[in-house]
Amino acid sequence: MNIVDRKKGISGIEFFVLFGMIAIVAAFILLLSNPAKRIIKIRDMERLNEVNALVDAILECQYDNSGKLPRQLEEMPEDEYFMIGSRAVDCVGSCFTRDVKGACFDIAKISCGGAKTLVPSFIASIPIDPKSDTWNGEMTGYYIGKTLLGQIKIGSCGSEIEPIETVKKYR
Repeated sequence: MNIVDRKKGISGIEFFVLFGMIAIVAAFILLLSNPAKRIIKIRDMERLNEVNALVDAILECQYDNSGKLPRQLEEMPEDEYFMIGSRAVDCVGSCFTRDVKGACFDIAKISCGGAKTLVPSFIASIPIDPKSDTWNGEMTGYYIGKTLLGQIKIGSCGSEIEPIETVKKYR
């Protein structure tokens, strides 16, 4: 009678299968941990994309306007910032990352030469901050201003992790 002497323990293949299962479970735990922080990061990425879309629309508008900055932006006072929106008054204090002036700046009505306006010719609509319970079309959650160097600066009022601003030289 042949008796096979089996050693107790696990084989190499069993070890790697077990290790793979532990790695998969660990990956799921990492993905599911702190979903609130991931949502905040996603909102800030959306804000950055929307700020860049506004900047690109203004650049296209300027290009279409024979390279000249639209009159509304050219006449904007330097080192002053305005909430982007249609509200005529009471935009003060509503922006948490930048000190904005009293009236909102209605960027949708910017004339880009001829009968073209910024909206809808160069951007379909003015974006509204992802935390839409706070912001709306009257106050979008984004601001615009001109630096002392004549650069247009657009940023987010509601960024949650770090300030989101884009500065472009238009002249």
